[in-house]
Amino acid sequence: MVTGMAATPVPDSLLSVEQAYAYNLTEYHKSLQIVRTMQQRRMAPEWKLQMVEGDIYANVRMINHALRAYQQALSSPAIADSAQIQLQLQRNCLYCYDIVGNEKEVLQTNYRLFDMANKYNSLPYKSIAHFMWGKRTFFSESNENIDSYKECLDAIQMMKQSDYRYKNQELQTFYGHLAQMYMTDGRYDEALRCSQEQERIVRKRSLTDIRHKDYLLLYRTLVFRCYLLAKMGRLAEADSCYSASQRMVFYDALADRYSVLYLQAARRYPEMLQVVRRVKALVREDGDSVSAIMAQLLREEATALEGLGDYKSSVESYKQMAQVLASVRRETAAVMASSVQEAIENEKAISHRNMQLVIVAVVVFLLIGLVVALIIHDRLVHHRNALMVSTMRRLSYYQNQLLEHEKDNPDEMGKNEVVLTEEEVLQHRFLEVDNEITKNRLFCRSDFGRDDLTRMMGVDKNTLPGLISRFTGTNVVWYINSKRMDYAASLMKEHPEYTFSAIAEACGIKSPATFIRNFKTTFGMSPSDYRKTLEITPPSRIIDKSESQKDKIERG
Repeated sequence: MVTGMAATPVPDSLLSVEQAYAYNLTEYHKSLQIVRTMQQRRMAPEWKLQMVEGDIYANVRMINHALRAYQQALSSPAIADSAQIQLQLQRNCLYCYDIVGNEKEVLQTNYRLFDMANKYNSLPYKSIAHFMWGKRTFFSESNENIDSYKECLDAIQMMKQSDYRYKNQELQTFYGHLAQMYMTDGRYDEALRCSQEQERIVRKRSLTDIRHKDYLLLYRTLVFRCYLLAKMGRLAEADSCYSASQRMVFYDALADRYSVLYLQAARRYPEMLQVVRRVKALVREDGDSVSAIMAQLLREEATALEGLGDYKSSVESYKQMAQVLASVRRETAAVMASSVQEAIENEKAISHRNMQLVIVAVVVFLLIGLVVALIIHDRLVHHRNALMVSTMRRLSYYQNQLLEHEKDNPDEMGKNEVVLTEEEVLQHRFLEVDNEITKNRLFCRSDFGRDDLTRMMGVDKNTLPGLISRFTGTNVVWYINSKRMDYAASLMKEHPEYTFSAIAEACGIKSPATFIRNFKTTFGMSPSDYRKTLEITPPSRIIDKSESQKDKIERG
């Protein structure tokens, strides 16, 4: 609780959120007392009252207190399902981190706000995230800031297109920041136009009630402008603007920083010292005695004392400033060291996790390879076993055939006992199949091929090519094609009236072009040339190994 808070009990008539906001700008201690009393009586959800408390502190520029209140509200499980409340709190925290200059938290909070705004498709909060990104980029760049301005101007257009309840409040905030950016770049005319637009938005609402927040916003606008006009050399206008701001009887720690700069430029050191010490007291009340803001205030205090001729006190203020800056540097170094250590630990954790993933992936890959190898091995063994069974069955079949033949012809077998080898059995089987194919013209079927030969021979499809090669000297395709071409030649001789298309179809060949090509390959001449020579001599092709084998077996 902030010191100096009134101890007098709050009347029940004032116990409402509206009354807490009403007294915020004139008696903020009373506003806080209203909130505390409502918390004790549980008159509203805890997160709601924490948000109100954060707003009260933020409006009087006690930013550290405001941040704690907003963070407590943001951590409440009660708002887990309320996207709008979470977005609003993220926005409030973002603005607070920006004021105190916590760059790390500004960046992280802005990312969170941007992600949530995209997730829930919230145009106003997208606009806020874009603007704050542009502003941060501006103050972190050393040269060109065109992209930063564009980001901010685009964000302003996005906010104008939204139906956000607090659109005007956000727009005046945007124009205020944009005016500061232009002034920092020395683009005073643009800065002045932004400041005037900021004032126009603020004055849209009635400013008769001093307790209204827009009254405070107008004060901040006028204080900034008096310093801007002084930098532009328009001192009379600056004096008039400052006088108008002082008649509003407001104090604002952030805006009064510009009052200090204006008074320094105008060499009004007594007033400057008064404002600096007032802001210092408020900053200390917020629990901030060691920060860049405090160091800046001490420097300005020393400058005012020096201007008043109080050199001893001025030196003391400079010493305090040096101590504060040293503390700030130590704190910054500690934060940087902590961030570096955190990054190293995260990198180690990521490397460890990646190594684990690699190991798991290798193990899985090896297991998959082992399973595949086992499956292939099992299939090969099964295939070999099937071939062995098939061979044994064929041998058994031919053995039975021989036994029956011996039984039926005992004298002949007695005279000539012959034991056939497996090769001779396969040769006999091939001749039988060859005779059956030729006799029944099985090759005339267009789909007759390797599978049919495999089935008829009783062997597997991998064994067939070797058998065909041994017994015919050709491959399976050539063997079947030779049967078709022999039949084609006989048809051409017996039926000279047949067309080549009809002959091709009769031989099991669908394409006449294929028939002509195969015929020429087989006989060394085209079908047309062959017809011309029919009266002289029939065509001849190289004798197949099957024919020589057939003759050999028959002679044997």
